[in-house]
Parts: sequence; C-alpha cells; structure tokens
Amino acid sequence: MTSQLSLHGRSVVVDSERIVEAFPRFIADEKMVVIGPLPGRGEHESHVLNTVGSVDWFSSVSVDEFRFDNRSGVLVSAALHVPDQVWEPARKSELGGRSMSGAICLVDIADFFSPSTTVRHYGSDDVLTCLMGSGSAADQELTFLDISQGLSLIFAVDQYVGWRLVDASAALADSSGEVAVGEAVCVELREGLADYLELTSTSMVEQLYGRDRIVRNCLERLVERLSDPAALLPTKCTILSRMADDLLREWFD
Repeated sequence: MTSQLSLHGRSVVVDSERIVEAFPRFIADEKMVVIGPLPGRGEHESHVLNTVGSVDWFSSVSVDEFRFDNRSGVLVSAALHVPDQVWEPARKSELGGRSMSGAICLVDIADFFSPSTTVRHYGSDDVLTCLMGSGSAADQELTFLDISQGLSLIFAVDQYVGWRLVDASAALADSSGEVAVGEAVCVELREGLADYLELTSTSMVEQLYGRDRIVRNCLERLVERLSDPAALLPTKCTILSRMADDLLREWFD
C-alpha cells in the first residue's frame, strides 16, 4: 500500500493491487453515479449494515456515500450526487493531472460525514467532472485515482476535491440500474446527454418553473431525435429519451 490521502478528513491509503470491479452506472434523472447497490433498495440496506463509511441517513444536505468493508477497510461501493450547478473551467489545465489506480482503504475503520460536490462540468469529450467548488482544483497539483472502470476520485495535493466519470454516456442507466456494458456510444447520445444536463441545470430552474415554451420545445426535440426508429440508435438513447419525456410530463402536462 502506498500514497496516503485524505477523504473528508479521514486518512485513506491506496492499494494499487485492487480496484472496485463494479461498472459505474450514471442514473441521469436521479442525478447520481453509483458503483455497488442502488440507494433505497433492500440490497442497499443490507449492504450498509455490513459496511462502514458515509451515508445520508438524517442529513438535510446532499451527502455522498462511500462504503468500506468493515474488516479490511477497502472501498466496496459509492453513490455520488451530480450537482445542478454548472462550472466552466478557465483553463483546460484545471481538469488535468496525474493518474493512478487502486482501491482506497480507510486507516481508521469507522463511519464519517461526506458532503457532496457542488459544481459540475460535462465536456465534449464525454467526461463528467464534479468538484467541491469552482476553485477547489485551481492552481493545484491534481491526482486522479481510478477506483473502477471509468470512475476516478480527484485529490488536490492529498485532499479529496471531487470525482470524474470518463465515457459518461457509456455508463448511462435507467432507474433500475441496468446498463448495457460494451454497447456502442453514438454522437446522438453524447449530444443528447449534454442537452439533458443543460436543461436540468441550476440556470434552467426558473424556466422550468415558468413552463417556458422554449425549454418545452427543446425537450420535445430531444425526445424526438433520440426515439427515431429509422436511426437504429443504441438502447441508451431510449433510456435518455424516456428521461426527457418524464421531464416533459412532470413540468408541462
């Protein structure tokens, strides 16, 4: 084990010989990225009882969940909230840094509190980056710790500041958590996901509450182009189309 880091004030070490085997699932309509059991299910309740870490039981604020094996202290699951606030980096270098891979292990195996990230950036490269604040990564040496396929925790020097999901559209899943691993990702899906995230961002809340016609038209066009049977689009396009249609029904029916 090497590289001691800090996760919300808790010391963790990196086991470079291990990694969480679960494929990350991006449930966009619930604004959550999950590895392991989905929150709110019976399997998840049992999982929490048999692990330690952070979980949102009584907090009135968003809390990210990191669960560790209660004997070895190794990270076994995570449920990470995707914030509504969009952040645009001033420089591309703010999203870069060195990469390493491995499982994180709690030094002191006990429960702790883990507030969620507050800003997000989804780029044309299909990478979703969520940070504790817009300045948390500025002018600092960043380390991207790959903890599962495509999902990395971000540390500035040795302090946790957020996470990154590479190939976010490939991880798209519905509320059941099912994801077609290995399914081809098309331009329509990446562009559709960018539009969906923009339409559900903080900047669009007032328009949604006001039943803005332009927003409605954008959602209708998104549903239409992701549901085109002649385009032979992948399953994930159907999932995203259903999410957009649900948004239409919730706000405009």
